Amino acid sequence: MFWCFVVAIAPNNHSIIEGTIRILNLDLKQIQMRMKNEFRTTNAWKKSMYIFLLLGVFLFRDAGAQSMWGVANSGGDENTGTIFQTDENGNFLSVYNLPKISGSNPYYTSLIEQTPGVFYGITYNSGAPAYGGAIYSYNTANDTVIIHHLLDGTNGKAPFGAMIKAGNGKFYGLTYGGGANNHGVIFSFDQANNSYQKLMDFDGTNNGRNPQGTFLEATGGKFYATTISGGTSDMGVLFEFDINTNTYTKLFDFTNANGKHPNGGLQKINNKLYGLTNQGGAKDHGVLFEFDLGSNTYKKKYEFSSPISGRQPQDLVLGWDGNFYGNATYGG
Repeated sequence: MFWCFVVAIAPNNHSIIEGTIRILNLDLKQIQMRMKNEFRTTNAWKKSMYIFLLLGVFLFRDAGAQSMWGVANSGGDENTGTIFQTDENGNFLSVYNLPKISGSNPYYTSLIEQTPGVFYGITYNSGAPAYGGAIYSYNTANDTVIIHHLLDGTNGKAPFGAMIKAGNGKFYGLTYGGGANNHGVIFSFDQANNSYQKLMDFDGTNNGRNPQGTFLEATGGKFYATTISGGTSDMGVLFEFDINTNTYTKLFDFTNANGKHPNGGLQKINNKLYGLTNQGGAKDHGVLFEFDLGSNTYKKKYEFSSPISGRQPQDLVLGWDGNFYGNATYGG
């Protein structure tokens, strides 16, 4: 059985809405039956769709074509992931198998549509000699992938999240490992001239280590993210990065009591950030937190408790209805 939680937060007062935590019990056998009816049933396709349904593949909607594009971190011909297209009714339209030799296994990532029909993305792995991941583009018109940059370790490796496109036109991202201390880096990529730049090395105690998520872009060139470890207690940090000056500012050190090992991306309502920790809190099952950028204050909004609401929450998404939604790895 697979368990997840759905939690909503009222946008007006940023508080948990009583009674909105719901447990969804998904039977894998039922999912298999649905896939047999709706998708191709070779082992490769099954693996791709398992990832899509269970690990959270991020979709990009192509409004003009009324279709959606996404990536799966496994499955395909070489079990190294796919780029796929589906319509709003769940009909499978096309797939591109990511090659192991150049770039593979995109973890918790998504595509960026740079121009109509041309998507950019990043992978966790890549082939020799780099093995650290790759920045690539995919052209839907001719079904081809171009590798623009290979991560070789010194400039970062193993990105565990998506790139985002900033207001200045460049892509920005984080790597889990690599860099001067092998704790990960902050990087930028200018697709106009295929220029990759390492902007900062994570060092562990001072500025955290092993970021595992995606940047949130706010206003004025300010980016926000977390690291899963490092900081004063080695339980992760919340930080700000100004792309105008390439300046890093640590905002908060996570602790066991307040929540530890933040995981996934952040969301923002007004001047407050929201996110999840994988562990910590009263039950050590993770917390939902709020950070006020105006007063630099941290607050626990909810402590997860299995079996009521699950444990080890993974990611937080701001829905079109103004509420937050997420899933928990265990519990129920």
